[in-house]
Order: sequence, then C-alpha cells, then structure tokens
Amino acid sequence: MSAVAGRDVLLSRLVGVLERSSEGRVVLPEHGSGWPSLDALGLDSVGMLNFLVAVEDEFGIEWQDDVPPEVLSSLPAMASFIEAELSRGGTR
Repeated sequence: MSAVAGRDVLLSRLVGVLERSSEGRVVLPEHGSGWPSLDALGLDSVGMLNFLVAVEDEFGIEWQDDVPPEVLSSLPAMASFIEAELSRGGTR
C-alpha cells in the first residue's frame, strides 16, 4: 500500500472514530476545501477526551503528556503522528 493510500485509510478510520466517539454529534463536512481544525468541530473537553481514548483503542497507541499541540490540531496532523508511532512500534 502506498503512503498516500495508507494515510487515506488512517484518515478514514479517524473520521469513523470521531463520529462514533461523539455519538454522531460531530459529522465532518465534505473536505474538498480542506480539513477543519478539531477546534472548529465544536468538541468540548469531554468530547475531546472521549475521542482521544477512542483513538488509543482503535490504533493501539497511548498518548503521552509531551505530544505537541499541533498533533491535535487536525485529523491529518493526527494521522501523520499515528502513522509515525505505528511505524516505530509506539504501541501499547
């Protein structure tokens, strides 16, 4: 699988995790004009926490305290981080 295809699969999985963890309250608009920031999606702190825990469960990673804030700024940034974590064996 190419890097682009792999990233698309990761993004698709992240979208599914986001929609499930928010119980359908957050639905991404078509991203033809770019991906919205996670802040723009209207997640409150509890919603973000639920999403991050669901991401850990989905990908078998564990968020560390020192994750740069930009990783949590958008789904593409998060996908890049997860891809790097998985490739270096950063799973729990």
